[in-house]
Amino acid sequence: MTEKIGVLIIDDHRVLAAGLAAALSAESDLEVLGSAATVAEAVRLAGELGPKVALVDYHLPDGTGAEAAARLRAALPELVVVMISGDTSDRAFVESVEAGAAAYLPKTEDIARVTDTIRRTAAGEVLLPPARLAEALRETRAAATRAREAERRLGSLTPREKEVLTLLAEGIGSREIAERLSVSVPTARGHVQVVLEKLGVHAREDAVRVAVEAGAIERRRVSD
Repeated sequence: MTEKIGVLIIDDHRVLAAGLAAALSAESDLEVLGSAATVAEAVRLAGELGPKVALVDYHLPDGTGAEAAARLRAALPELVVVMISGDTSDRAFVESVEAGAAAYLPKTEDIARVTDTIRRTAAGEVLLPPARLAEALRETRAAATRAREAERRLGSLTPREKEVLTLLAEGIGSREIAERLSVSVPTARGHVQVVLEKLGVHAREDAVRVAVEAGAIERRRVSD
């Protein structure tokens, strides 16, 4: 008799995990060895149970699925990691691939595709579409470049200009900015214009977006 493929499910959504476990257990060549809801629990159970394949959600209470994959593979180099998550973003995809995932499936995928992926990756296949991987890598690198440029531009702002940018994130106009800073309205408008020029944008909303994406401020309510 062919040895069954041992599977560990890592997902903090208990109902979904239970449903997935039931579906996989119906397959004669698959065996669900256990279920974990956190990265720490996954690492512990993997060490105890020795699964062949780990099905990992990307968002977990104590870390990401990519972090889980990295820790699992560090402890068990032969373990195959298959990500199955509702997060289909380029960032999640690339981080998971870099952590050693052999496949990345959306949670909307049907069970036949999931079982096929488990069998094929357990047999040594890597099921990462080259075009999807290339596009995701391009986008994440471009995003990193944009973030670095945003940080550079934000670093050029004076303390007063940073204060103006924070006020812009509240959605207030030049008159209220002037009142908050105890300056004239023309001076407030001048500060706003300098902020826009230094950030390389033409609209207040774009200035706020740059700052939010760089993590410099928190978006509240924005209006021109």
